Amino acid sequence: MNHDVDRENGGFYGLVDTTRTADKNSPRSCVLNARILWTFSAALNALGSTYFETADRAFAYLMDKFWDREDGGLFWMLDCHGDPVSTRKQIYGQAFGIYGLAEFHRATGSVTALERAMQLFQLIEKYGRDRICLKVLPNIASMRSPANRPINVSVVWSYVYAQTIGS
Repeated sequence: MNHDVDRENGGFYGLVDTTRTADKNSPRSCVLNARILWTFSAALNALGSTYFETADRAFAYLMDKFWDREDGGLFWMLDCHGDPVSTRKQIYGQAFGIYGLAEFHRATGSVTALERAMQLFQLIEKYGRDRICLKVLPNIASMRSPANRPINVSVVWSYVYAQTIGS
């Protein structure tokens, strides 16, 4: 992770190319940050404390920058300074947030991580379902305008259910 950590603005760079050069101005997605959180939390669980610093950094950035303090949930995209550029609440991003937070809780016992994972779960259950077709919608705003419903979202959400039951 030597090339991925943004020591100036916090978190992780949104883009690192094949020559390990970071694009310092690239936006950051909640999916990438939640996947980093899950990966290093799983490594912490399996391999030990070597991975704590990166897992903890990912958790802190997700909570400090991506978490919407007003309405809950994770913003879809931030600029390189950690300010929201897309405040949409994509279900795909919320689901990966649950993965990462649940794994961080397993690895560290963090009550906050578990509480936030449950808040995301409840947010999706409350606002993210098409009550007629019983499908998970691609984003929270789709409750008002259910246009594009990719199967991908339902598959990811089914996996989140399976992971939640297993923990």
